[in-house]
Amino acid sequence: MIDCNLQDYESDDYFQIYKDIADNKIDKKYKRVMSIIQNRVNARYSEYSNHKRELSQVEKNLFYQRTLVKKVLLSCYGNNVALGIVKANIKEIQREVIKGTCPYCLIGEQNTFDHYIPKSSFPEFSVMPLNLIPSCERCNILKSECWLENDKRKIVNLYYDEIPTAKFLYAKLSFSEEYKIPIVKFKLEKNGIDDKVFTRISSHFNRLRLLNRYQDKSGGELVTIIKTISDYKSLELESVKLMLKFLRTKEYNKFGDNYWMTSLCDAILEDDQFINNIVSGQFDFLLSQAPSQHQHA
Repeated sequence: MIDCNLQDYESDDYFQIYKDIADNKIDKKYKRVMSIIQNRVNARYSEYSNHKRELSQVEKNLFYQRTLVKKVLLSCYGNNVALGIVKANIKEIQREVIKGTCPYCLIGEQNTFDHYIPKSSFPEFSVMPLNLIPSCERCNILKSECWLENDKRKIVNLYYDEIPTAKFLYAKLSFSEEYKIPIVKFKLEKNGIDDKVFTRISSHFNRLRLLNRYQDKSGGELVTIIKTISDYKSLELESVKLMLKFLRTKEYNKFGDNYWMTSLCDAILEDDQFINNIVSGQFDFLLSQAPSQHQHA
């Protein structure tokens, strides 16, 4: 998980994008409907802005589930210049390190936008800038319409939720007896984090299957690290650990303690036997195989 909030899209008039889309609507019927309901939608935008730090307070309004109203509002989220500019600006204002990387998982590319409050249930927010989070396709699909259950949010809002500074993502090395290869298992630990915050983080990780995805991703990274260490077999243990600490600092500087690569480095640094096994050539057989084979195994 990223170590600080995404930068939200600042504007004096979030409703302007809706008005721009309405002005450019070719379908006269849709254009008329958008004009008729615009004051209602504007009021909803204000409600979203007022409750952006706790969106569970924004209640579903059945007016926007009316067939024509919903269809018209959902049609706003399409290929249009006004929305395209907003999407581009949302990506551009982020820190350089997160640009192009999905903030939900820190694995995939930013090739889509997630509606934090799902547009199927809240079509009035389909083009609300504060409701659009750049993400990868897989996170978008896995999250789907999940966000609220029993009035409790299940997914971390990366714009406004508290991002804990305490470490909660941990990795541990183990070994596959069948394949004789190292495996990384990830887990979450509360570590003094507020109950409500940790519960939301846990449900976020579960919904997006992050622990399993990190495990899958770590196979190739382990091989890369093994190859790097194997190139310096003449070094003493402490010298090898200094190299690993440098790598750990590099990954930490990207996304902090709870970045999966940071946790992977921590797991290796805490396992002297694993490092010695690399230096002794125990894993040399892995270096001649493609990373995809290790991950599959």
